[in-house]
Amino acid sequence: IMPILIAFTDVMFWIYALIVFILVLGIIILIHEGGHFFFARKADILCHEFSIGMGPLVKQVKKGETHYSIRAVPIGGFVSMAGEDTNETILKEEQVIGLNFKKVSLGSLKLNCEDTEEVEAVSEIIMDDSIESTIKGKVKGYDLYSKDGDAMYVEIETEDGATKTFNVCRDAFYIFSKKQKIQLAPYDRCFESKSLGKRFMTVFAGPMMNFILAFLIFIVVGFANGVANTESTVIGDFTADYPAIEAGLEKGDKILSVNDKPCSTWTEFSSLMDECSGETKVTLKVLRGDAKYTFIIPTVIVSYRLGIANFNYLESDYTEGIQVSLVYDDNYVVGQAGLKNGDVITAYYDKAGNRVELSSWKEIINYIEADKNLSKLKLEYKRPQEDKTLGEAKTLETSVWTAKSLNELGINTSSKTAIGVVCSSHFSFIGGLKNAVLLFWNSITTVFMTLFALFSNSQISVNDLSGPVGIFQAVKAYLGTDFITFLSFVGLISANIGLVNLLPIPALDGGRILFLGIEAVTRKPVNKKVETILNNIVFWLVMILFVYITINDVLKLF
Repeated sequence: IMPILIAFTDVMFWIYALIVFILVLGIIILIHEGGHFFFARKADILCHEFSIGMGPLVKQVKKGETHYSIRAVPIGGFVSMAGEDTNETILKEEQVIGLNFKKVSLGSLKLNCEDTEEVEAVSEIIMDDSIESTIKGKVKGYDLYSKDGDAMYVEIETEDGATKTFNVCRDAFYIFSKKQKIQLAPYDRCFESKSLGKRFMTVFAGPMMNFILAFLIFIVVGFANGVANTESTVIGDFTADYPAIEAGLEKGDKILSVNDKPCSTWTEFSSLMDECSGETKVTLKVLRGDAKYTFIIPTVIVSYRLGIANFNYLESDYTEGIQVSLVYDDNYVVGQAGLKNGDVITAYYDKAGNRVELSSWKEIINYIEADKNLSKLKLEYKRPQEDKTLGEAKTLETSVWTAKSLNELGINTSSKTAIGVVCSSHFSFIGGLKNAVLLFWNSITTVFMTLFALFSNSQISVNDLSGPVGIFQAVKAYLGTDFITFLSFVGLISANIGLVNLLPIPALDGGRILFLGIEAVTRKPVNKKVETILNNIVFWLVMILFVYITINDVLKLF
């Protein structure tokens, strides 16, 4: 029964993580597209569709002029604005169409006209022969754009051979089928007709809203975390899944020494922990109330350069080597080389090819830390068997992150040895705002550093990027932390999406802003056909990259 319960729990957690992932990504996309939509509506741009998700339609409702949609693939969204694709080519001369009419005021057919005389005008242009219409005929001419503000019209040759011209309502519809129709977009309702400033705000509003969401989240996180009492060694909290609580430490304990070395500030405590690099246990003396206690605490050891940690934060289950867990994040390198959770590394080979037997974590940490430019390493390892013995010794060649590469990925330490205690803190309004600014700044600079590293560092490639599957894996990992840590992760995603969208690449918001910048300098818009072609080409290149990253993310799971 127990294995079934464990499997059921795993499945339920997976479903829970998937729901949270969809909600988080959905909210971030909703905020982004909502920014575009709000400023488009404010500029009186006709918005045909507001969609969360891409690909096949799941659900759609129409309210006012806009269709609100949910689509199947949660990788983004869009606001379909009039003028993004020209609608002048929908009709073709000699094409047979049907027309339906309604009575409107003459003034409503033209801009800046107040004539109240009622006339009949085309309200629907029927493109499907199977749909009934008031009149049918061949198209002989038309103006459904009305750049000069005059009444739009369509000229047709009727079935009796007569040629007639009909005024067209400015809010008329193309009817493609009983379920598909789209509103006509005269020039004054199109994106391109608006001032440069309004167009810029409409495009920039998406990333801007992501930045605003991220900053608001970071304000909450900054206030919740408070300002650290670094002049004290009082424990304020614990990091989830670390050994400090299980070892017996409590909030409010004051740390007096680490391995018999005294400390009076949190900075001194952190320095003493750094000196314990690679040690699997540390001895802490603490003051609790009026009594002093001594605790021997297992440590969490992580080598970011190799992407490994000590197995279950404990000593190896075996008398030889070091038993490892893999670190499933950007530093997952040994796992890609073939190592698995629970494997025991028994030796490494130095630069001269000499086999160096391992008996402690400190030995491998010291060897790697001694050479900040070390990028390759040969390891010997044994795999645990079902009978709790170790299998035959095998070797593998693995990449090792250089210290420089880690720094370019925003990781400023090569390894850590921790017990999971957090400094006490106090509330400060100014301090909370400073924390928020710092968190926001770090999330932005990390993206820039990663992009720079993609082109400047041979150790970092497209394979290190993550798509939706990678983000889902990260969501699963962060769900195991406290709410504030998870919230900080959501802020990081929002800021990242905002910044990536501002990259000056066609098909992204940044590419459209680039075209607006060219227009501002040259005083004339970029040729629309050129812009459309570039956007389409880059869009498909981005889709190919997206598919590649997604496949790579999936392969990392196995």
